[in-house]
Amino acid sequence: MNNRIMIIAEIGPNHNGDFNTAVKLIEIISKLDVDVIKFQIANPRNVYSKDSFKADYQKQRDGDDSIISMSKRNQLSEDDDVGEEDKKEEEEEEESY
Repeated sequence: MNNRIMIIAEIGPNHNGDFNTAVKLIEIISKLDVDVIKFQIANPRNVYSKDSFKADYQKQRDGDDSIISMSKRNQLSEDDDVGEEDKKEEEEEEESY
């Protein structure tokens, strides 16, 4: 049995939807003594109810639109979310049909 503790660095949405920021965070964190770098990926409509609201600091930074809209803006696109090797595999699968 392996009793080693795995250290996970949680980036979450701290890239604010910007792919280049996400890459910079990965580069910085990869120099630390961590085992895994993790992002949170979720559909905001599945996470927040229509009654959800922003915290005051979020309203000050982001205005009065909905928390769902804010969450959508702070996500990476699906294209950004897939690694280059995965994209190549997807393209090959599409060509085979």
